[in-house]
Amino acid sequence: MTGRCRRVGTSQDHFFHLQPGTFCLPLCCTVYLRTGVPLCMRFLSALCGVPFSLAFRTGPGPLHPVSAGGLLQCYGAANRRLLSAFAAGQQWGGQMEAEERVQLRDALPERQCGSERVSVLKLLDIARRAGDAIMEVYSKETGKWNVQVKEDESPLTIADQRADAIIVEGLQKAYPSIPVISEEGAKAPVEEKKQYSHFFVVDPLDGTKEFINRNGQFTVNIALCTSSRGVLGDAVPVLGVVTVPALGRAFVGLEGKGAFRVGEPLEDAAGMREGLSGDTPSGAVKTEEGGVKSGEDEVGVRVRASSFDEEEEGLVVVASRSHMNEATKKFLDKYKNCKTVSLGSSLKILLLAEGAAQIYPRLAPTSEWDTCAAHAILKEAGGEIFQVSEEGEVRWDSPMRYKKAEIRNPFFMAVGKRAGSSVEQSQPQGPSSQQLSSKV
Repeated sequence: MTGRCRRVGTSQDHFFHLQPGTFCLPLCCTVYLRTGVPLCMRFLSALCGVPFSLAFRTGPGPLHPVSAGGLLQCYGAANRRLLSAFAAGQQWGGQMEAEERVQLRDALPERQCGSERVSVLKLLDIARRAGDAIMEVYSKETGKWNVQVKEDESPLTIADQRADAIIVEGLQKAYPSIPVISEEGAKAPVEEKKQYSHFFVVDPLDGTKEFINRNGQFTVNIALCTSSRGVLGDAVPVLGVVTVPALGRAFVGLEGKGAFRVGEPLEDAAGMREGLSGDTPSGAVKTEEGGVKSGEDEVGVRVRASSFDEEEEGLVVVASRSHMNEATKKFLDKYKNCKTVSLGSSLKILLLAEGAAQIYPRLAPTSEWDTCAAHAILKEAGGEIFQVSEEGEVRWDSPMRYKKAEIRNPFFMAVGKRAGSSVEQSQPQGPSSQQLSSKV
């Protein structure tokens, strides 16, 4: 039997309903661990992706009975993985699809860009070094952050500036022929930008307000785009790297190769760990010098956006923590009984990429660097970002494009995989990134 699964019932008694069909799997049975492990518990252990000894309690004495519902509640991480697996719409074929773990160096080959060969792992290393600099500032007293206000009234800290310097210097040293568009850098004239065939888009610290509020919901973003030379507004993100310095997570995506997460799911970081000390985050790779870098044998978990139907009730909607407005609230009225999750920075798009939410409408100003890297990851996870008209209508034939004369994005809605569609079907008429590359 194959189909999406949805959780129903209470927090104590877990049942999951398979769609289509009427089969329900009760998980609140009694299990006797001393005399042997029934198949259902082995199934749960494999599903949660953790060793049995860690996922479920054992104890002395004969016939030690344990409620499966209670066990899942006691082991929150295992429970969240279980729910996430169902929410992601993984497939049943007699058993649940196993979590796919890969060596990133094998799964993500270098991307040819003119005379340069761009490495995802190299970009990940640069992003993590920028994250180290951010966390060093984050650990200091707020008064030492040198907070300023830019012309667009957005905040700027010394952490933004240090991270930007590290990223731009790293990119220019590694790939000198590829231009860099950065939030904190000088803006290239439109006619110069028009000639770009490959370029990086950088947001060194997305979520500066979240950084200032010390809630951990900020990211480092590096994207690679391809475009037709001499044309504005047709650039496609083909590679994305996003790190979450305060949480020790990272996400990467490469066109045609998929999207991957390094570290535990975002929803396992409930509360986003406010007031972090600046210590090396859990899940990070620590070097002898004390920094954080990408390991040669680093393993990633493939992420997939969850399939959804727009008419479905109870969709999980991600909203901006800092920019929720009346237009967005009105837009959401069309969805039945939707559940709203508030997050900052590009984490909102990443939550869609890992299948924990289905839609993210943004009817407020953003810039290309706010979305580009996470967009590349979401695309490879099976989702997409579509433009939204000023009247609030989603333009399903117009996905987001970059290298516009104006750096501002239009209103948009990021989505998981729409029911009945494919990644290819979400792309409108127009040149592919391979065709774009062949024109330069």
